[in-house]
Amino acid sequence: MPLDMMHPFYPRDCKEGTKLFFIINRVFNDKLEEVNISFDNPFEGKIHDSYPSGGYRYDKKVLNLTEVVEKYHIPRNYYLELFVQSLYNEKTNKTVFPGEIKFNTIDKVSPLSKDDIEDILVDFEPDEIISVLSNLGYAEIATDLKKGLVRFDYGDNEGAIKFFRKVVEGFRQQKLEEIIRESNRSEKIRKYIDSTFNLLSNFGEHTGTIASEEEAVLGKYIAMGLAEYFVVKLRISK
Repeated sequence: MPLDMMHPFYPRDCKEGTKLFFIINRVFNDKLEEVNISFDNPFEGKIHDSYPSGGYRYDKKVLNLTEVVEKYHIPRNYYLELFVQSLYNEKTNKTVFPGEIKFNTIDKVSPLSKDDIEDILVDFEPDEIISVLSNLGYAEIATDLKKGLVRFDYGDNEGAIKFFRKVVEGFRQQKLEEIIRESNRSEKIRKYIDSTFNLLSNFGEHTGTIASEEEAVLGKYIAMGLAEYFVVKLRISK
């Protein structure tokens, strides 16, 4: 699939061998009619300077979607709408935010508004992090994060903080030097994890106080921030 839309906006990042992590949002048939297909997002793919068959695209960048097309039996001449969420290579580790997405639409295909894109990506992000953590072998941390988010959504502040603290504790037990290659950085992350664990341990039931909504929000951002950071680091270290 030619990356005609992305190449002009990320020419330095989207080079041969760059890994993309993306979701497939909409599918259109050869008549440009939307087709309902349920995907197991997210996906991972590499950028190439030519098609797998060897055809050269000059300055165009190509994302090989052969495995996706075969797995979901997508016919020839169908169109896929992708949202790239992050990309990395040996020099770049970048998250693509909703406001940075720029694209053109084919005639007769309704464009998405900025709010549509933000809703799609914001709703999807926690599930992506949980899914990737589990797939990388950190199922217990992923489960605790899910439980914390569910309790947060239901207004159970103390229950949410309890599981956010368990998420931090899960990362605290990891061998950080095997995940974070920069030794001085792994030491600083270790100190941050210890500090945030102690902070969350001071909220709510463990100190005989009632956890406020503000403390639950802080706990959520701490747990989600660490989880997203480790997902990126774990992907690179694999």
